[in-house]
Amino acid sequence: MPWKAVSPIEVYKLLPRTNCKECGEENCMAFAVKLVNMETKLELCKPLLKESKYKENYEKLKTILSPMVKEIEIKSAEKTVKIGGEYVMHRHELTYINPTPIAIDVDDSMSKEDITKRIEFVENFEYEYIGRKLYLDLLAVRSVTNDPEKYKETVKFVSENTSLPLVLCSLNPKVIEAGLFVLSDASPLIYAATKDNWREMADVVKKHRASVVLFSPGDLNMLVSLVNTYLKLGIEDLALDLGTFTGSKGLAYTINAFTKLRWKACNEDYKFARFPLIGTPIVAWDEALLMNSLLIRIGNLGFKLLGILPSLRNILPLTIREIADATDSKVLVGQQWLDKEIENLLVGAMTPDSAMKYFKITPSKAVITGGDRTDIILAALKTDTTALILTGNIYPEEIVLNEAEKNKVSVLLCPYDTYTTVRKIESYRFTVRYMNMKRLSRLVTELEKKIDLPSVLEELGLVS
Repeated sequence: MPWKAVSPIEVYKLLPRTNCKECGEENCMAFAVKLVNMETKLELCKPLLKESKYKENYEKLKTILSPMVKEIEIKSAEKTVKIGGEYVMHRHELTYINPTPIAIDVDDSMSKEDITKRIEFVENFEYEYIGRKLYLDLLAVRSVTNDPEKYKETVKFVSENTSLPLVLCSLNPKVIEAGLFVLSDASPLIYAATKDNWREMADVVKKHRASVVLFSPGDLNMLVSLVNTYLKLGIEDLALDLGTFTGSKGLAYTINAFTKLRWKACNEDYKFARFPLIGTPIVAWDEALLMNSLLIRIGNLGFKLLGILPSLRNILPLTIREIADATDSKVLVGQQWLDKEIENLLVGAMTPDSAMKYFKITPSKAVITGGDRTDIILAALKTDTTALILTGNIYPEEIVLNEAEKNKVSVLLCPYDTYTTVRKIESYRFTVRYMNMKRLSRLVTELEKKIDLPSVLEELGLVS
């Protein structure tokens, strides 16, 4: 049955009505009003918990006051983020009790310098939307090395340099436990238990009394089975991830599955759906989770992991000069900054408000847009932008050039349309000019970090 509002009188009748003030309120009626308004916790009524004669009333109050979606707290030593705790399906029926938090990730292959930069970006992020300031709430620490010691070191470094609560991300229970080992004063969210690792992950969760995400991409029946199993084991602090898929069919499935779970929780009181939902709408996580799963399976089969080949895009970014060369562009502003590296490419083909959401969370970027899109260009210049690539040979307004100069952003005037420009930039990576001696040296350095080269040579029989 859908949730129904409870009256303060109904709650008051089930309270001890002794006006003991142990809850911090003047009397039991004031406490009842705050309970109904979701402004306090039932557990603050000490007599309800201590005296056996109130046990039945306590259970009744728990039932009538509990949200349709369980509330879970993710804690650091300084901050608490709550997920779930919702009573209704739609915002207009009541309100969202706990606004959806957003986590940005770091991983255990990143340098301490890069992790520090990412933490600073997350903690300083601020975005105003319809009169309300939005912030980033959590840091997700992903394991891409599948090395428990390396992961423990990374989690320790992150926890010492941020006040934000953490999400620990790995499909390897040993890696997760290594991360939990250094977080004795915190309650992170574990991501994730699956049909392959549920038993070992359950042992870790129970041992550390942690909350955990159950992950079953594309399989609702398996997700329900996992929930049922964990509830039988006495693990109730759960969140659900049924997979976030891309493409038109994938997106349709994702929305439909999320809606179905929330409907069954809020309108049918289906106990296996009464948990917060987690979405990871970035392809990088799909790749990372797949890699993590493969690493575990490789280890279980007895194969020796010698390293992971990194993406060239990540370790050998293009410079502004190379992008100008690849796209036959004229430099309008910033000839002196052409050797800066571009970590990300974004196409500005939307409204400024929509674009700003992506601009603010994407560092060291080049924005590709038409020279007549002054609104998009000025929005990009308010964020961490390294270069502007203006397509269609459309010369920008003077204010664009002045703002770019002020912000030390190079401006390129490109003769091609946006699609052709993107294709030319991507194609440049496969040219001889791209793989110069400087990059080759950098590539070797990066490979030495990611791959156990002596062991590779030994396995190939090239060294004795």
